[in-house]
Amino acid sequence: MHTHILPGVDDGPASVEESILMIQKGVAEGIKTFVLTPHYRDDADWSRVDSVAAAYDSLKHMCRERGIEADLILGGEVHICEGLAQKLKENPLATLGGRGSYVLVELPFTQLPVYTSDVLFRLLTARYIPVIAHPERCLYLEGNLKLINKWVEDGILLQMNTGSLNDRYGQAVKKLARKLLKDGLVHFWGSDVHSIRDEFNFDKAKGMPDNEIRNLTMLLCGTFGA
Repeated sequence: MHTHILPGVDDGPASVEESILMIQKGVAEGIKTFVLTPHYRDDADWSRVDSVAAAYDSLKHMCRERGIEADLILGGEVHICEGLAQKLKENPLATLGGRGSYVLVELPFTQLPVYTSDVLFRLLTARYIPVIAHPERCLYLEGNLKLINKWVEDGILLQMNTGSLNDRYGQAVKKLARKLLKDGLVHFWGSDVHSIRDEFNFDKAKGMPDNEIRNLTMLLCGTFGA
């Protein structure tokens, strides 16, 4: 549910041909639905929502023309910032599925902004459901698991990168990923692929014991259509 496959809109593929190859690679591995989540990190990103929509429509058209059987869902990976709820209200295409409910929220990798809890609370109050992107990569959270548990209790969801279960991001990230899984704090998997060189790694997710995973049976289309 977390990919950077749309061409020419962020640090993902530069060409539509690479985007097609990435989708074909995922389909060959058994993936049927791709949630496309380009970055929204600054004002320049927020100003190109129409360009993202056009790239999405074009990619869907090319997939149909080439007979690629894959469902593409548009969304965004939005960097946490003050006033985020208002930005989403003005730009609903940045929510998962463009339906205004679930929103993939990225935290900084270095430290937790002081306004994080306030922004998340305001999102919930505005009836958005925040999905925290790859929290296991934010190593400062390892010493603040009580906060993560509080988020989940409040209705916030967590998305883990499949690559965090191998050495893609290092041993420290892998350790925190295992801890979050063991504590039942993972709700979604995502690959976070940015190029044809990246692996989807869903074999790692499928290999996890059932009792280490909670709430992973949500169907993408059904969930984001709610």
